[in-house]
Amino acid sequence: DIPGGIDDGMTLRMTGEGHAGKHNSGDLYITCHVDQSHENLVRDGNNIHTVLHISPAEAVLGINKKIKFPLIGEREVRIASGTQHGKKIQISGDGMPLLGKKWRGDLIITLEILIPGKISKELKKLYSELLEEEKN
Repeated sequence: DIPGGIDDGMTLRMTGEGHAGKHNSGDLYITCHVDQSHENLVRDGNNIHTVLHISPAEAVLGINKKIKFPLIGEREVRIASGTQHGKKIQISGDGMPLLGKKWRGDLIITLEILIPGKISKELKKLYSELLEEEKN
């Protein structure tokens, strides 16, 4: 069994599982190679980092978003109104297990505000009105 929380490069010793010797069997040493990322999740020690893209409207107004993460499952994330690009949201206990412990690391979500490359005429009009309002 590979224990939860094992990290890349760690070695497991399997006592008595090696070649037979004169008096007993030797030990088998297994060096583990663990992929440090999966889709949009990146491991950093026991924490898992990810990026969540939000719209300018979601950043300004705030929103509760349900997000499905691979391996972790669905989580509801509260994005406060006035959220700035690069803000980090930390969810305790949703990271990797600490080797030999019951605790887990954290899930750290970095918010990135996506500016649309193409916008409709209606959306362009709304942004123009907003810009005029900001000038006043």
